[in-house]
Amino acid sequence: MPQEFGVYPQLTGREFLRYIGELKRLPDSALPQLVEAALGMVNLTGDADRRLRSYSGGMVRRLGIAQALLSEPHVLILDEPTVGLDPAERVRFRELIASLPGDRLVVLSTHIITDVEAMAANLVLVQQGRILWNGTPSALEDDAAGTVWEVTLDSKAFEELRSRCQVSQAIRRRNQIEARFIASQQPHSLAVAAEPTLEEALYLSGEAAMAEGA
Repeated sequence: MPQEFGVYPQLTGREFLRYIGELKRLPDSALPQLVEAALGMVNLTGDADRRLRSYSGGMVRRLGIAQALLSEPHVLILDEPTVGLDPAERVRFRELIASLPGDRLVVLSTHIITDVEAMAANLVLVQQGRILWNGTPSALEDDAAGTVWEVTLDSKAFEELRSRCQVSQAIRRRNQIEARFIASQQPHSLAVAAEPTLEEALYLSGEAAMAEGA
């Protein structure tokens, strides 16, 4: 499923899948059953006879999954599948991927960290065609242990610390700022160690790769 998935707006969902099935040269005898099965897997059976011009962005994404599933592939490749979806559609899309039946490998190419956290069992970091890291998301977070710190400071102290350390999060609450910093050592006497998020672990991996390349 490509990132930009085009459809023919004058067709219905069912007609579109039949058309894609014919392009894939699926057997005529099996195509109706395959189309209905794909519609059911992405929860579009009730909307299968609506024109695609009336589909929401999330429904079009689900139709993209359906057309990819028509030939019952063992490997499913999704490129930035949740870009442009609202939060509710994104949650439904993640549930769909998690509920796909059968023994299949889903390859997800994305820069949206919440999608990785929600759907990925294994993570591969690639930079300029070179594999930097391969393992589970939790293992990457473990590698970043001891490098993330939480502290609440006034604005002056926060700005001074920010000039020396990388900020990963800052929330202003009245005259105080609750912040998370990335540093190899305690950056402030009031800072306490925090569990790294996947986003912070990814940042650290990228920094390490750049330092290694330099």
